[in-house]
Amino acid sequence: MPKDNCSPVISPTRFHRWGTLTNYLFIFAALKFFDNENYHHWWTLFATIFSIILIFIGVFWLKLYVQRNYQMDNMKELELLEENGDEKIKEMKLIMKCSLGCIVYSNAAPLVAALTIGWSPCILTYLTITCGILSQRLETQIYQRFIGIFSANYSQHGDNAFWTVLFQFFLPMMDLPYSLCVKPRDDFIAVFILQLIYTVFYAPLSVEYAVLREDEGAKLCSKEEEEPPADYDMDILGDLSCEVCHLEYHEFMDAHAPRMLHKCGHTFCEQCLVELAKLNKNEFIICPTCSVKTPVRKGTIEQFPKNYPLLYIIRKVNRDKELHLWMDTISGRSIDKEKMLGSQKLVKIV
Repeated sequence: MPKDNCSPVISPTRFHRWGTLTNYLFIFAALKFFDNENYHHWWTLFATIFSIILIFIGVFWLKLYVQRNYQMDNMKELELLEENGDEKIKEMKLIMKCSLGCIVYSNAAPLVAALTIGWSPCILTYLTITCGILSQRLETQIYQRFIGIFSANYSQHGDNAFWTVLFQFFLPMMDLPYSLCVKPRDDFIAVFILQLIYTVFYAPLSVEYAVLREDEGAKLCSKEEEEPPADYDMDILGDLSCEVCHLEYHEFMDAHAPRMLHKCGHTFCEQCLVELAKLNKNEFIICPTCSVKTPVRKGTIEQFPKNYPLLYIIRKVNRDKELHLWMDTISGRSIDKEKMLGSQKLVKIV
């Protein structure tokens, strides 16, 4: 499946990973200021733990429902869905939009609470932790499953995306004078931190949501896919390249040899696996396609098996290319000989 056609222009996953990190830091900070003698803190702790348990259970059952009814495992299922499943496509788009909408609005909830009810440490701590974990679970367990199936069409809805960026980035900044004039200094700093976190990490998610709200804002990736011909001509080369660096796999160059992650089965070139392992201190690799962790034993990439079926296709493609080149060369020589013989005959006639 072509990566360029199925990947959103703005990747929510990258922004959300950093946003999740800030959420965990907020949890540690809240525990540091926990007061054993304050019953409000105890109520906040119990309510937060209870809400987190409900979030994990609810998202888990929702993930099972999505896997059972809307999980597309291969291109044939996508093609059948495209031909006969208009209602199912609408349902999948609705789940995709609802999950992303919940992510956007749950991340905005602490900011709205801070600007309306003021700086209430217990309420704001509860909202920041629970809404952050809810959005993180929805993004990893539900929304990511549809990124490879649908592609967001930004080209036809550029105005929508532009005004959404303008609204989400500048509205929090417009609230700063209100926070500075009406609220005390300490409250202003707290509200400003929330505005900064939301603007930097979560506002780009709303751009994706604004585009997906349109009827034609998302379409099946299989519509962009063309079946490769039987003789493996140049059209198949798009599927024989690494999804990370977009360089073609090579049969004899180890750096560009296709290797498989045994946890999820996705294939990447060897040099990209080396760089992905370095990001996690050569302990594990997070798959760029499905975010599944694969441990790296003894810090070596050679443990991952080569994708020999893919190497066989590459070898066949190269042989066919050489054969076509040889045939073109032979046919070109025969045409040149015919031209030379024709010119000699004309000279004799004259």
